[in-house]
Amino acid sequence: MLLNTVIVSLSSILPICIFLVLVKLLCKESKSEFRWVLLGLFLGIFINLIIINTAPYISTWFDYNAMEYLIISLYCFFYLSILNLLFRLHQQDDIWCVTLILSTCFSMLLYGNHFLIYVIGYWQQSYSFNGLLIGSSLGFGVCISFSVLFFFSINYLIKRFKIITLYLFLLLHASGQLIPALNLAVQVDLISLNPPFWDSSWLIEESSEIGRLIKALFGYEAKPSLLEISIYAFSTFLPLTYFIFTKGVSKQNSIQLREDTK
Repeated sequence: MLLNTVIVSLSSILPICIFLVLVKLLCKESKSEFRWVLLGLFLGIFINLIIINTAPYISTWFDYNAMEYLIISLYCFFYLSILNLLFRLHQQDDIWCVTLILSTCFSMLLYGNHFLIYVIGYWQQSYSFNGLLIGSSLGFGVCISFSVLFFFSINYLIKRFKIITLYLFLLLHASGQLIPALNLAVQVDLISLNPPFWDSSWLIEESSEIGRLIKALFGYEAKPSLLEISIYAFSTFLPLTYFIFTKGVSKQNSIQLREDTK
């Protein structure tokens, strides 16, 4: 019970902590308020509780595939919300704030749901209360410790290599969320995947500590198909190229403007 609780806590809470660290740094760079993120967290918890209580009814829709369709949509919306945050980073309008709330809510819905289901399922069982409490505390402690280290590491990289580092980590994290969406799409026969393009499980197992960490960070898959690799690369490096290009153009325009004013 104790070990299972720690594993569930790490698998569910660590991706949320990673996202919160990246968004905190994004708010810091854009000089925006972090309270919108906290609002998204509470909204995500509230909606999660609603979904948990209505799941038996929702799951019967669309030939008992409604929950899969819902989760696939959440993964896609999460990716699109991250793109919108990066595209509108320096505008700081109402749309940016709403997107910040929604992206945090999506992250909470995708990962906090598993932890809440686990906790609610065992909460009323007196024999498992102590293990649940201790395991959750240990899991949260590990996640918080890693988050602090991760925050200062990314903050250092941003100072050394500029904000493009934050763009890269956010895009890698968001693109990694499209891989589970593809796996769910295969389960409901929306698409068909090819055989694995490579197998790196001999190097890093997905179930290992490093594998879980890389999966939470970047959506690591030990046996990805060619379609998964293509979508991951396309969804990461196409927006990144756009950001680099537009940043370069903006820098050239500012230099030209200074030269013209002399």
